Order: sequence, then structure tokens, then C-alpha cells
Amino acid sequence: MEKKNIFILIAVVLVILGVAGYFYWQNYLSPAAEESAALENAVDAAQAITESASKGVLPNMDTSAVIDNVAEGISNTNPFSDIKTNPFQ
Repeated sequence: MEKKNIFILIAVVLVILGVAGYFYWQNYLSPAAEESAALENAVDAAQAITESASKGVLPNMDTSAVIDNVAEGISNTNPFSDIKTNPFQ
């Protein structure tokens, strides 16, 4: 009879731990969603502040010409491009 009582006690404790763990897990995950939403709001606010701070102060620049010039110079930067890497071919 004692073994039966021990098994019932263990089962009850496991069920209680399972339910408590479930509620803890649910409460643990919900603040993470709130934190990510707060982080997104902070990023949006920072972008808005940056845009309003530089409005009318910085000139509009076309950076495509600069990027094209840099891209053309990349092919000339490798001094080892004409070296044969495998002498057995």
C-alpha cells in the first residue's frame, strides 16, 4: 500500500510542477515580445530624430558616381591576379 501512495504523491507533484512550469514559461515569453516592440519603437524614434535633425542642414549628394569609381578601381588592386596558382596545370 505504501508504494501506491508514493506513486500517487510523485504523480501529483509532477502535475503541479508541470502546471507551474507552463505558467512560468508563458510569463517568461511575454515580456520578450514587449521588449522587442519597445526596441522597434526606439529604433523608429531614433530614425525620426536623425531625419529631423539633419533636415535642411546636409546637402543632397549623389553617391552613385563615387561607388562606380571605387568599383572600377577594385580590379586594379590585386597585384597577384596574373600569377599561375597551380604549376602542374
